[in-house]
Amino acid sequence: MAEIYSFAKSVQGASHIKREQAEENLSIGRKFPCQDSSDCEYVEKGKYGNRSPYLITCVCDGHGGSAYFRSELGSRFAVEAMKEVVSESIDQVAAKVDFENISAINEVVKSSVIKQVVSLWGTKVKNHLESNPITDVEKIYLSKEDSKALAKYELGKDLNSIYGATALCFVVAGEKSFAEKNNDFWFAFQIGDGDVCIKQNGTWTKPIPEDDSLFLNQTTSICDSNALSEFRISAGVSKPEAVLCSTDGLANCFANDEQLYGFHDKVLWLFRNWDSVDSSEIIEKKFLGSFTLSQEKYNKHIDNVLNEISNSLPDLSKRGSGDDISLAGYVSVDLLKVKEHIQSKGCVEAGKKLKSKNLKKHFNEIVKLYTDAGKNGYPEGWYELGVLYSELLDSKNVKPDVEKKIIEHSLLAFEKAFSDGWTDGKENYANMLYLSALKKQSQEVHDSAFAEFEKSAKYGNAQAQYAVSLYYGRPQDYPNCGIKQNIAKALDWTMKAANQGHPDAECKLGKCFRDGRGVMKNEEQALEWYKKAALHGNKEAIDYLSSLGVQIKSIPIDKNKNEIIDRGVDDLISRLEISNKKSQENLLKKIQEKEKELFGRNPRKISYIIFAVLICFISLFLIIRFLFYISVFNNEKTESIPKTEVQDLEMNKPEINDVENIDDVESVKSKQIDITVI
Repeated sequence: MAEIYSFAKSVQGASHIKREQAEENLSIGRKFPCQDSSDCEYVEKGKYGNRSPYLITCVCDGHGGSAYFRSELGSRFAVEAMKEVVSESIDQVAAKVDFENISAINEVVKSSVIKQVVSLWGTKVKNHLESNPITDVEKIYLSKEDSKALAKYELGKDLNSIYGATALCFVVAGEKSFAEKNNDFWFAFQIGDGDVCIKQNGTWTKPIPEDDSLFLNQTTSICDSNALSEFRISAGVSKPEAVLCSTDGLANCFANDEQLYGFHDKVLWLFRNWDSVDSSEIIEKKFLGSFTLSQEKYNKHIDNVLNEISNSLPDLSKRGSGDDISLAGYVSVDLLKVKEHIQSKGCVEAGKKLKSKNLKKHFNEIVKLYTDAGKNGYPEGWYELGVLYSELLDSKNVKPDVEKKIIEHSLLAFEKAFSDGWTDGKENYANMLYLSALKKQSQEVHDSAFAEFEKSAKYGNAQAQYAVSLYYGRPQDYPNCGIKQNIAKALDWTMKAANQGHPDAECKLGKCFRDGRGVMKNEEQALEWYKKAALHGNKEAIDYLSSLGVQIKSIPIDKNKNEIIDRGVDDLISRLEISNKKSQENLLKKIQEKEKELFGRNPRKISYIIFAVLICFISLFLIIRFLFYISVFNNEKTESIPKTEVQDLEMNKPEINDVENIDDVESVKSKQIDITVI
């Protein structure tokens, strides 16, 4: 059995709020209220004398311009008119339903329902205008903002435009209880912009055809003299699993329909995700029997969902369109799936509880709990299973064949979690992909290794990003990897890794910018990347900066995390071998001055000049010392060195055997990595 959740929310646009807060409007208390109106109501059989139960969703958008200064009332009148007309004509429409020829619904909707809606809306506008003539204040505002519209209204022309609004309506009805499967049908009609989105067979569509006359802010309106001919209509059979109707303020927050549908899926997920329901009863009693949901739990869940929607719409308006936003509709939820969801949540929480008590003792039970949750469609079960396996790699003395199985099981669990809709914790998945790729790379299975490196890199793993850059930079070093050299992609992935603090990637970028390899030569950028690489422990960068007179101590990197925070100049200062604060400040000033002086030129050329000057000074010193000894020799008696002292010097001459760990020194030299510059 399915449960139907219906809702309707309209919020004031961010641009209207900002306009109210402007000094010229704030001082006189002028308001720019939400111009939208919306409603969604389930009408049981017989409530209005109707034989067919139905659910109606209405969304209307008041135009809100200067000439439409009562459009918030016009949108409300449109919602009221559509609800009243549908309640009176639903049985007439149902009588015309032909499941073999559904277009018959369109005829009765056009000839009867829409005609009555436009007429009733016009009557409501007329009655309101007669009771509430245009005020002097409204005339003053209009004279400043649209004098032509004021002149027209003072002549009594086109007064309906004052209340102008768009209107859309979706109605789904059935012969029996709305929540049961039966011969149900739906119809929808619309004038102006906005969106009616329905989900059937797992896919979102817009059933109402587009209006080619709508462009930018231009829209048709229920206030138009030819409004009857401007309505678009659609109808169908089989109740959709979800219907969401919205004003254009929502769609304009997204770049395309795909993004809009993504937002709608999040709304569905809110209604279908019962994580707000306490599952402690399931954990303690291992509840697997009949499923009942108290009214208190039901209300709590619905309140949480509606609050989430209400809070998200103003934020969307602020970051997106700035316009008023309305969202209304219904979502169908399978109660059996709700039961499975809550039970699965209990399994995951029970698994976490056992894991915290004694992982070794309860390992098999934890695996079963997580697996059962995943099989019941609760993706967190698969995710926690993946985490569980990945944590086994932290154990000591894991055998290679066991390690391989752990990685495979962890990856499989993570992939199931993400395919089922889990979105958090992709860093763990990326790390496992990287480890798997390293294994395959060591076995020289480079095509599979690259595929996993690339997948891990796309999930943000810095080590994998750098590995991908190496493959693209020199694919010839990785036989049968299946890719061609692409310097642009190599640089792109190097940059991504460097931006996450990967030391080798930072150093490589430093060399690229210094030498102008693959990028425009920029010695200032080169210095910055070298500094970052040195701070993160790259020896080549430390040696290069040392040659410029900058001594830096590296900071430790947490290898368990795929992120390194660049701590900037303050860390650079604190890691220089100077303790006095004043000396630190002076050194920083000297470094900055030296950078400014040196790095407008070629640093290599300057190094050569400095070296040449040092050679000259040393040569001059040796010449002076030589002349001094000649002078002493000529003026004083020569003293011979005792033979015993000569023998001592010969005996203390260093031999090759005196150098300890010579093999270690050579091995270190041989293991230094030659980073190929792109």
